Amino acid sequence: MGKYVDESILDSRRTVSSIRLTIGIIGFIFWGFVAMSMLLSGDVMGIYVFFIMAIVCGLHVWLGLNGISMKKVNDSVYLYARYFEGDLDGYIYICNMVNVIGKSEAEIYNELNNLLKERIMTNFFIRDFNGKKQIVLESKIAKCECKNCGAIIDKRMYFVGTCPYCHSSDIYAELVK
Repeated sequence: MGKYVDESILDSRRTVSSIRLTIGIIGFIFWGFVAMSMLLSGDVMGIYVFFIMAIVCGLHVWLGLNGISMKKVNDSVYLYARYFEGDLDGYIYICNMVNVIGKSEAEIYNELNNLLKERIMTNFFIRDFNGKKQIVLESKIAKCECKNCGAIIDKRMYFVGTCPYCHSSDIYAELVK
């Protein structure tokens, strides 16, 4: 997963997510209880305090929901990274991910774009190819030799390569100098 995910950013997001969720839950319970007890006291001053406490309680609800949202994004990062690492050629069509991931093409495209913008995931880009959105996983190019016909070809590192001349996938993994 290290090829596509910035672990330090993901770790800090995981921590922030947990803190926001914890503060949100504790704050909602505490300030909600204080607000309700003020309202039930019947004191005129208690009504003003009730509204202030209700606003503070609402802020804590927002913090908790924000923490949940961050956790969902973090989970998506792991899902996409595992999907990317299972790819053999470095080219993934978003339309092929729909059934596996269970989200629409637009959702996947938007999530991946946001992950790229926030630099949580890296080493890939999205392009239009033959009218479809295609994810291109970045990789270094190396000169390799085909074991079948002896041709020297460019091969993307970490991915299966095929010889453009004889279509064999039996390629020397060692770099040709």
